[in-house]
Amino acid sequence: MENENTMTPEMVVEKISKTIAEKTEGFATVEEIETLKSELVAVKELSNVDHTSELKAKFVELESQLKAMAEVKKENETSKKSLFDIVKEKANDIKNMIALKHGMISLDVKASQNPADITGRDLYAQDLGGTVRKPVRGLRIIDLFRRTPVNTEYVKYREEDVVTRDGKVVVACATSTHNTKKTWNVVTVQIAKIRDFVDVCIDMMDDYDFVTAEIEQLVNESIKLTEDYEILLGAGSILSIDTIASEFDAANVLAPYTAAFASPTLAELTGAMKAQIYTFGAENAWEADTILMNYNDWVKFMHEKNADGDYLLPNFVSNGSGVLNGM
Repeated sequence: MENENTMTPEMVVEKISKTIAEKTEGFATVEEIETLKSELVAVKELSNVDHTSELKAKFVELESQLKAMAEVKKENETSKKSLFDIVKEKANDIKNMIALKHGMISLDVKASQNPADITGRDLYAQDLGGTVRKPVRGLRIIDLFRRTPVNTEYVKYREEDVVTRDGKVVVACATSTHNTKKTWNVVTVQIAKIRDFVDVCIDMMDDYDFVTAEIEQLVNESIKLTEDYEILLGAGSILSIDTIASEFDAANVLAPYTAAFASPTLAELTGAMKAQIYTFGAENAWEADTILMNYNDWVKFMHEKNADGDYLLPNFVSNGSGVLNGM
């Protein structure tokens, strides 16, 4: 072992630091730390060197480290005392209180846990999953019509043009002439498409597993809503209901309803509209089976009352099932 009388100040500092590093690792009791402090003092006294300000500062630093370690160890050992140990210490007081049937016992707990001991507590929150979506209008129109798969730009179909039915009644062997005949037209329709897209970074879809599904849902929903609107009210390439259908005319000579009802309501209006459609289809081709009504108008109609405050819900309305005049 090297003689400490020949050690330089730097060598003394290095030795003491190394000793603390080796002996403090794994220390579990205050007594062992006190032993190390004694060793530090002995080495300091045996070192026959000029105590420079640098060396003195190092000694003070090492002594402070050992003092702090001792305080931490002591506090930890105190905080580890269980509730059972605390109650055990108060055994005599508890017995006296039971015997006298009154009194109070004070249990001092040196350490306690509280939420502040956990950092980032919101990281432990329960994730409900999915996405809370904003309200979006429901689809009402597109499911009312049948669909035909198409994989070409144009669709052709044949329809009757002029049809003459000239059947005659004859008696016995009477002669007759007939003009029964039909002609046809071929109709060509160019397919119109609905398109939508979102410019989204590929890395974003890779980094967040929910993004792809959310974007796909958004685009599909946007296309469906556009289709729904265009079929009802569109004025572009898609032949919408609003473009093709005629407005209701109570004075139409084929099925007049002018002044047909006293105090008409939505019930009479929809009934007259259905009757005209039926008449225009030669009482055969078309018969209305669906009413598209503003929901607020429907609620008002369902709750109409007479002058006496009685509900006017007529017998041709199926309450609760949404059926009016068979539609």
